[in-house]
Order: sequence, then C-alpha cells, then structure tokens
Amino acid sequence: MKVNKGTASDAMPKHKPFDTIGRIFFKPEAILILLLALFGLSVAWRTSSINSEVDFYQFWVVGQSMNHPGINNVYSDDARESLGTEFLEKAKDSANLGRVAAAEYRKKLETYSSPFLYALFGMFSTGNYEIDIRNYRLLMLAALIFGIGNLCRLLNHSWMTTLGAIAIFTDWFEPVSSDMRVGNVNSLQLAALVAYLRIVTQMPWNYRDILGGAFLGLLMAFKPNLVFVAGVLGVNWMFNGQIRRLWFHAFGFAIGVIAAILFAAASFRSPHCWTDWISALHSMPGQIITVDRGNFSAAQFLDGLFGQNTAILLAVIFSGLTIALFWSREQNAPCEKEAVTAAEEFPEVFAVSIGCLLIVLTTRLAWLHYYVLTIPAFLFLLRTVGVPSFGIRFILRQILSASALVALAPAPLACLGIPLSIHTQGVLAVYAALFLFFALAIFPRRVKIIGHRRG
Repeated sequence: MKVNKGTASDAMPKHKPFDTIGRIFFKPEAILILLLALFGLSVAWRTSSINSEVDFYQFWVVGQSMNHPGINNVYSDDARESLGTEFLEKAKDSANLGRVAAAEYRKKLETYSSPFLYALFGMFSTGNYEIDIRNYRLLMLAALIFGIGNLCRLLNHSWMTTLGAIAIFTDWFEPVSSDMRVGNVNSLQLAALVAYLRIVTQMPWNYRDILGGAFLGLLMAFKPNLVFVAGVLGVNWMFNGQIRRLWFHAFGFAIGVIAAILFAAASFRSPHCWTDWISALHSMPGQIITVDRGNFSAAQFLDGLFGQNTAILLAVIFSGLTIALFWSREQNAPCEKEAVTAAEEFPEVFAVSIGCLLIVLTTRLAWLHYYVLTIPAFLFLLRTVGVPSFGIRFILRQILSASALVALAPAPLACLGIPLSIHTQGVLAVYAALFLFFALAIFPRRVKIIGHRRG
C-alpha cells in the first residue's frame, strides 16, 4: 500500500516560529540545559583567558615574521632562537603577563606547523597581540559551537541533545580544555570538518564534491594529520561504488592543495618554505614529543614499551581494520524491508568519525587537544537508527561510549580524589579512542519494516 507522504503533514497543525521556540526553550529542563551550556562556554572562556596559550603565541610570532629582516627560514634553529629572544623582549615591554609567560615558555620556538597555517595566522593578525588573542579566543568558542551544533543538526539530534553536548564538551571534556589552554587549532579543525560535511551532503549543487574536495585540500595543507579523514572517505566511496564522487573530490583536492601552496609561497615570498618545513619535520627531535610533554599517541606509548617505531605498524593494522569494516558493511547492505543503520544513513559522517580516530591511534604525534577530533564519534554514537533497544550490540556500544567519555572527561575522578598522573591520562585517552573505534565498528542489527518499503 502506497503511503501519501503529504497527507500526514497536511493534517498536522501549523505552528508559528515563535511557538516552536517556546516549546523548546521555555520548558524547565530546556532552561536548565541551556544554562549548563552557557556555563560550559564560560568555563572554556575562563580556561583560555587565565592561561598563556603558548601555541597561539608561537603561531602569532611566526605569522609576524614570515618576511622578517634577516630571517630566511623560520624553520631553522637560528631563526627559532633569534625570534624567540626578540619577541620575548617585546613581550616584556608590553607588560602583558600572559604574553610574557608565553614568551618565557617559547624562548626558543618550535616551528613545525605548515607554511599555510602560519600564512593564515599572519593574514588575519592585526599585529596587536592583545586584540589578536582576544579575537582568537572568540573564534575558538564560535568554532566549538558551530562544530557541535551543526554536527548535531546533520545527525538529526534534538535541540536538547545539542545543548547538552555543548555543555559536556566545553566544561568536562579535557581535550577541549587543553585546546583552550594552549590556543591550538583543533576546535577550528572540528568546525571546518563539519562545514565540509555540510558542503558534500546538503549543498544543492551538482558539483559540490569538487568544492568539498578543494575545501578538504585546504584543510590538509593547513594541518596534514587530516590525511586519514580523506583516506577513509575515499575507501567509503570505493566500496559504495561512488567512483564519480571520488574523482570529483580528487580533482577539487588537487585545486585546494595547489592554491594553499601558492598562497603560502606568496606570503613567505619564496616557495622554499615548503621544502624547509618538510626538512624540519624529518629532523624533529624526539625529546619534544614525549608522553611527559603531553603526546598521547598510541604509537608513542608502544614505542616506549618496545623501543621501536610502531606508527607504521599501527597505520597498517587500523587501515586494514577500516577497510574490512567498510567491506563488511557493503556486504551486509540492507534490503528493501530493512531499516538502514546510522552508518548507512550518514555515510560521510561515519567515515569522518573513523578518520578522526585514526589520527590519534596511528600517528607518532597526538597531543591531548588532538582528541577534540573524537567529538564526531561521540555524537555519531548517539544515533540509534535501526538499533533494537537493549539489544546486546546496543548495550555494548553504550558501555564503550560511556567509558570513552569518562576517560576523556576525568574531572569527576579528580573530584573523588583519584590521582591521575600524566601517563595515566595518556593511557586513558588512548583507551577512549580504541573504545570509540570498536563502538563504531559494532554493526547494529537492522529492524524489519512492516507495512511499507523504503523510499
């Protein structure tokens, strides 16, 4: 029997926009969650304002110094020392305590970020540190709100769930606190990935995949750790038979990368900035990426145990598991009388969530604030489309998700007086990423649709 889709909507009472707002926001529970979200944002703002934000300081200094007299290569040891000393003196003259603290910490700069990142910081800088740091704090908060809010809308979460997610991930979530403390760019990456998902899933344009690919190319040039996201998206389209989308993305990706290379070269007034950066990455000393300094990558822990570089082995293992996961999903594609699962309803969100987890599970470098990129996995796992309530898969997914959240939000444990060393925090972070990966890998059983067919 064919269902007239217009009948139900026509029969429903029409509500004005203000009626909808009233139904959502003027309930006691909604007001409480809204206040918690606002409190979480205020905590995030305070976290950034009372810390020296040493990463932002470094981005800002290099952004001011791309064409500094006597500096030909910001990635050289001489430039790192001379710029650190020069801007320390300027910080002392400014009498800004936060700037002085950051300059003292960065007496010698650690310039290992991409030229495109530094070029963007230089372009959007006013040259006034106090104004720029304030603007950057506002940008980070706006990025968090945009990323969490729009991802929840993409996944069809309610407004109540969205506000609750903002409250949790800005107040309790330690990776966000770390990102705000040091002034890094992971909140911006989260927002940019959500913007990318908006482009490729909702933009009404036949060639949106080209635009999405170009945007993804710019993001890769900004911070190359997103290569895993691009790779998982490619695997997704290959197994789904969407080769046309893959080629469109590859074409747009090349455009984005070339544009970023040319823009950075023009900003540095030399194309050698890219080769200088690659050389700097190869020569990065191991003592600046230890667990004691906050590098919570799985490879770093295994390297310490076995005395060998395990990043390549982990990349091979998790890449294989990811390929097997998408192959298995394609082999178990739903028939017309089965409800689709969340992974099948939101394939790009699912792929991005997996790719973000691979960033912290397979690379040699994963600072605590990199775990901001686990937020898509958490929000995706809130979806229960096609999952029988209280089924074994459902229960296991909930246990894994809750355990991961506790591991990355250790504030309640600290309140209970449970001491957590930096090594313990790192192990918990790695376990959280593993829990999320396997929670996503557990396919929920589909439910039969009775009475009508899909579509």
